[in-house]
Amino acid sequence: IWDGDAYHAIFATECSFRKFLTIISWVQACDVLQWCYGYRYDDEDNTKIGVGCALDEGSIFNHAEEGVANVGYSDDTTDDCTALWDIEEGEEILQDYDSFDVDLDWFEDLIDKAWGNEVSDMTHWSGVEKAVGGDEL
Repeated sequence: IWDGDAYHAIFATECSFRKFLTIISWVQACDVLQWCYGYRYDDEDNTKIGVGCALDEGSIFNHAEEGVANVGYSDDTTDDCTALWDIEEGEEILQDYDSFDVDLDWFEDLIDKAWGNEVSDMTHWSGVEKAVGGDEL
């Protein structure tokens, strides 16, 4: 169903992710914040945690708990997402986000600042701008 290598971005550091958010439009930044997640990846011989972001059809998979999700990974990698059973035409594609999402404090704080209670005015941009650091980078 999905080859995770095609259009999958990995941000190794908080600074690189925040910088990326400042160079795209605020509309794109709002979308990107919804498509990203804490991600465990291998860098040479070390396993690291950064932010992964699906920038293709992988971003339209919705979340469902294990046992309800109809797509997932056939092994311990997150390289290729496959159907876990036959999916009927028109059926929603559901994935268990918990199978790959890793807690990453700085990223969760960024999401909370952008979409959390701190955004009290009518636009989300003020929260996103505040979360990514405005023009500080």
